[in-house]
Amino acid sequence: MPCEDNAFAYRHSAAFKAVIDTHPIKQRFIKPHCRWTNGKVERLNRTLATE
Repeated sequence: MPCEDNAFAYRHSAAFKAVIDTHPIKQRFIKPHCRWTNGKVERLNRTLATE
């Protein structure tokens, strides 16, 4: 399951890195200034927050 986001918390968090390392998650980063991809990520985050 890919995790795409360029937020500082995801790029530099030791706790987040530990979770990724212990689960089958591949961390990928979106291209800077790519609104289409960022919109999809933000929609996923919103869906996860409401569920």
